Amino acid sequence: MKDPLNRPDRENDKQRYLYLYIGLILGIFIGGFYGIFVTHAKYQETLDDFFNLSYTSKIRPEGEKEIDSIVNEVSGIPNERMKLQKLAEWTIDNFTGVYFEESWETKLWHNEYATSPAYNHKYIGDNLNGYGYDKDGNIRARSTTQFWKDPYWIAYMKTGACEDVAVLFYELANQSGFESRLVCSPASDLGHMWVEVKVNDEWLYADCACYHDYGGIRWLDTREKYTQNCYCLNEVLLCSDRMIDLTEYYVPKLKTEPIRKELIQKITDIYRYWNILS
Repeated sequence: MKDPLNRPDRENDKQRYLYLYIGLILGIFIGGFYGIFVTHAKYQETLDDFFNLSYTSKIRPEGEKEIDSIVNEVSGIPNERMKLQKLAEWTIDNFTGVYFEESWETKLWHNEYATSPAYNHKYIGDNLNGYGYDKDGNIRARSTTQFWKDPYWIAYMKTGACEDVAVLFYELANQSGFESRLVCSPASDLGHMWVEVKVNDEWLYADCACYHDYGGIRWLDTREKYTQNCYCLNEVLLCSDRMIDLTEYYVPKLKTEPIRKELIQKITDIYRYWNILS
């Protein structure tokens, strides 16, 4: 006689309850995640609307005035490198950089969000890609906002990371008559952005973060000296729609052919020498 507790339909009931339980857990998880996403999106939209009013009436006009002032100031400097030096000096002055050393001394305070690194920005609404602010109340507009990479916003707020510094300097260089472009090392490598400027028909790197870190020297030079003067990297891209690879200008490939020919010549000379002796 079969044990009624081991019936196949009882096993099927157990499986159904298990699947129902798993489905319920997944439903709660997905629903909660969706709720958080919708709430953040709505909150982000509200913040954008709020800052849009400030941007139109205050931030844009003041930022534009700051940029015009420094551009006019350097317009009388005949030496192009000295002009760029002055622009970089103004860009870095009073800029609360996320990774700048003084941030760890005077601007740093604990960030209450566990998913956020402890540096000089806290986030409004716990949105890591939205708005952040430093101790002085300067606000950084990040990638999900409509003011991301806005030079007038950055000129007014003077806070952010390497991309904000680069965007601001790029705008200053362009308005000062320099042919310039934004370049970057992707997040998989250095995760950094800076500017290239053309001086005497040659592209030079111009890195204001490097300017800050090394006291105003080594920040402007030929591209092949970048890793020696600033930061180590393995990949460089032009920050445009096509993302052109510029790595070869920063990390030149080892020229093996001349070395190979030199070794062959040395081996040949040694062979001839010993043949003569024998």
